[in-house]
Amino acid sequence: METIRFKAVVLAVCSLTFSVRAGDQAAQKAVIFDIGGVLAASDKLQAFKATGPHHFFYYFSANPCMISGSTEKIRNQLLYPFLRSCMPYTATDCFAYDEFGQRLPQLMVEWMTGRLSCRSLRAICKENCALYSSWFVSPAERDLMYGMTMMMFTPHHLANTQQLLYKSLDFVRACKASGYKLYILSNWDSESFPELVKKDPDLFALFDGIVISGDCGYVKPDPAIYRHLLNTYNLDPHDTFFIDDVIQNVQAARDAGMTAAQCMLCDIDSIKSAFHAWQNA
Repeated sequence: METIRFKAVVLAVCSLTFSVRAGDQAAQKAVIFDIGGVLAASDKLQAFKATGPHHFFYYFSANPCMISGSTEKIRNQLLYPFLRSCMPYTATDCFAYDEFGQRLPQLMVEWMTGRLSCRSLRAICKENCALYSSWFVSPAERDLMYGMTMMMFTPHHLANTQQLLYKSLDFVRACKASGYKLYILSNWDSESFPELVKKDPDLFALFDGIVISGDCGYVKPDPAIYRHLLNTYNLDPHDTFFIDDVIQNVQAARDAGMTAAQCMLCDIDSIKSAFHAWQNA
């Protein structure tokens, strides 16, 4: 009987020791999350409402061929070209990309780095809609661009078009419970970010640190923003796992020494095999 009890005590101690060591190992590691496409995604219905349903009604009445695949078509054939016309690229511009690997218009980069305020951006877009009316095929096209840009560059409207991805939030909480340090690294403007936090303050309180482009003045995939995060929070890149929906940003994190995975189609499950491999390395 004493032998059995002794073995039970030894097993209990070994189990406790393993648990502590696993916790210590997790505490030395960090998981870094992007926001758009990882923690949150665009709510098309809210974007439709904030832009103005009448703008879409008149536009699609004049352009029925744009209804199918409308989100991508409007972005690629209308929104991006219009924003590029407002601020053409120069040789010294920083590069940033969307989830499809397309280079973002420079006006959006100026917005995300905080170089232009939302008020200034609204004024630029309003002025260009009025001054360059001949750029548009029809008044309906011009009015839609006006509505979309006013929505994008009005902080509370933009925040209201974002829905938090609850499967991703469950993953965040699981990482926190396992003892990992959690951080956010996102291309996000500093004016709408506080409005986004209001949607779930308890979630954002789980993070040990947050770096957004609007505060630091750099955008992913610029190596400077990764260095800023690592230096600010004294992180070892070899002990960090980075999650982003943009492949250029993922590659830049790898170049900085991190393990990184691309979150596909806003589905956090798409990175879990890579995460488990890093976790067990």
